[in-house]
Parts: sequence; C-alpha cells; structure tokens
Amino acid sequence: MSEPSRTTVYFVFWPARRVLKIGVTLAQRWTVFTSNGAELLASKKFDRVGDALDFEEACHDALGAVCRLAFANKAAASSSGLLGGSSAGYLECFAVPGDLMRSELTAFCDLALDLAAAGGA
Repeated sequence: MSEPSRTTVYFVFWPARRVLKIGVTLAQRWTVFTSNGAELLASKKFDRVGDALDFEEACHDALGAVCRLAFANKAAASSSGLLGGSSAGYLECFAVPGDLMRSELTAFCDLALDLAAAGGA
C-alpha cells in the first residue's frame, strides 16, 4: 500500500498588497511566496488529494463571496511579481478589501480549518 499524499492547503497573505491566496501543494510551495513578502496564515494537510481540492474549492467559494479576484488576467498577475515567473495560481488570489482586518482573515482561516476537521468541508 502506498503512503498517503499529505497534500496541503495553504493560506498566504501579502499585507502590503492586500492579496490572499489559497492554494494546494505537495511540496510547501508557499515558501516561494513567503520569500517575497507573503505571510503564511494557516495550512492544513490532507491524506487524500480529492479532500484537499474539495476544501480549497469551498474556501475559494466562501472568500469569493466577499472578495473579488486579485488579478484580471495572467499578465496582471505576472506584472505584480507576487506569484513568480509562471504566475500559476493567479485565479486562487483574492483582493482583500481595506476594511477587512487581519484578525478577520485569520478568523476565516481558523473557521475553514475547524469545518474541515469536523468533516464539513
């Protein structure tokens, strides 16, 4: 029997740019982002890739209800310099309104993680 995947869903935030990214990785990809100003707000490991993708999608849906996408297109993401050369994952980035406090972002992440732990996502 093979080892579980241990896929991780991560939440990174660039406070100076007010951009929040929720992504999935097998290899702690968020270090690329934290090296250029992002802060890791939260992360959760999943044994099954499908569960991680379902959780990520639920988080995107919830955040998308209150935040717009941060980038209009891949070119805009590339010119921002936040995501690295390929700008992969630009559709996972949200523009956080100025009146949404850091503590509210953290509470969102905590709630999402609590729901996942309870089997609700």
